[in-house]
Amino acid sequence: MQVLPRRERAAATSETVFGVSESSIARARAALAGLPKIPWTAGLIPANIHGFFDYLLGFGVLAAPRLFGFADNTKARLAVQIPAFTLLGYSLFTNYRWGLFRVIPFASHLMLDLLSGVTVLALPRLLGLRRWSWLFTTLGLIEIFFALFTQRESETEREGF
Repeated sequence: MQVLPRRERAAATSETVFGVSESSIARARAALAGLPKIPWTAGLIPANIHGFFDYLLGFGVLAAPRLFGFADNTKARLAVQIPAFTLLGYSLFTNYRWGLFRVIPFASHLMLDLLSGVTVLALPRLLGLRRWSWLFTTLGLIEIFFALFTQRESETEREGF
């Protein structure tokens, strides 16, 4: 019996996505299915529109320190950019059209959005960034709005992906 290198072994056994086998993705989806999910949403915003705004907000917030003149303030810059990188990270793994790996259930993504929005609202008070509290309040409320008004199920989940 010939032993194949890891990459070739995965390719020989199943389809791969960026070097990750479909069976690994299926196991990850099963494990993440138990994540807390948001219990209720208004369902006014389709998941694909939500996904577009996830990336728009994430990349826009990464540019905020330069746009609003606080790039030299490390504490304020990191307080804005860490939640933005987190948003972009879990968006890449969410099971919706804009997700690259589609592992996290969309309802769990909405719960992460809600928790992130509440956290961003609290950051200026916790870190003493009162000068930019308007920015944190705006970003937090946008995240909470999208979490509460987006449909709980994405198109890819309805289609069985």
